[in-house]
This record gives sequence, C-alpha cells and structure tokens, in this order.
Amino acid sequence: MQVSNLKDKLKEVEDNCILTRFENFNLQEKVHSLKEKLKDANFELQKANTYHKESLEHRHISELSEMKNSLMDSESKTLPEQANEMNMEKMSLLEKQLRKLDIQL
Repeated sequence: MQVSNLKDKLKEVEDNCILTRFENFNLQEKVHSLKEKLKDANFELQKANTYHKESLEHRHISELSEMKNSLMDSESKTLPEQANEMNMEKMSLLEKQLRKLDIQL
C-alpha cells in the first residue's frame, strides 16, 4: 500500500511539474509580448517627441520668417521717406547757397 501511495504522490508531483512548466511557458510568452509592446510604445513616444520638436522648430521658423518679412516691409516703406527727407534737406541747402550767390551778385 505504501508503494501505491508513493506512486500516486509521484504522479501528482509530475502533474504539478507539467502544469508549472506550462504556466512558466505562458508567463514567458506574456513577458515577451509585454516587451514588444513596451518597445513599440517607446518608438511611438520617440516619434511623437520628434514630431513635437519639429513642429516647434517649424513654428519658430515661421515666426522668424514673418518677422523678417515685416521688417523688410517696414524698411521698404522707411527708405523712400528717408530719401525724401534727405532730398528736402539737400534742396534747402542748395536754396540757401543760391540766395547767398544772388546776394553776392
């Protein structure tokens, strides 16, 4: 009877061992799956960070371009005004010189 009991115990231990191996295999598959998901999530995060960074850079470039265009537009309006002022000053100076010459004659 003791031999029969030992055989039953051995069978039970073997069955438990098989179940444990099966559970171990399932857990290893889950770990592998989770590692793949983590790798994919990290890739997506990196992609999102890159997109965000490029978006900020693009926005800054656009803002700089707008500021440059605005500055150039202001300069193009200012230059003719400055030229007119300089021409008026030159005319005034020439008129003064002409008056002096007229007085001397």
